[in-house]
Amino acid sequence: MKQYKHTIFDIEGTLLYTEEAILKSLQGTFFDMLCKDVPIKELVFVLGIPGETALHALGIATSKDRNEYATDFLLFGIGDYFNVTICV
Repeated sequence: MKQYKHTIFDIEGTLLYTEEAILKSLQGTFFDMLCKDVPIKELVFVLGIPGETALHALGIATSKDRNEYATDFLLFGIGDYFNVTICV
């Protein structure tokens, strides 16, 4: 019998069912950040696509003003990942 040095497992959706956790976390984020109760069925678009792609379909909501947002967040290069930015 051949011995293998490494084994690779596909965790999400194979070993663990993570969809519910992902969707509920996203739903909680919408509620916490925007006080908006978004049904799970409206969030399933983020499943099965890379996180970067999903982020382009979402946005940033912050209690910072535009100047604080620019100095505290934009220096990390995250501005291009979001279509919408809501500041205080």
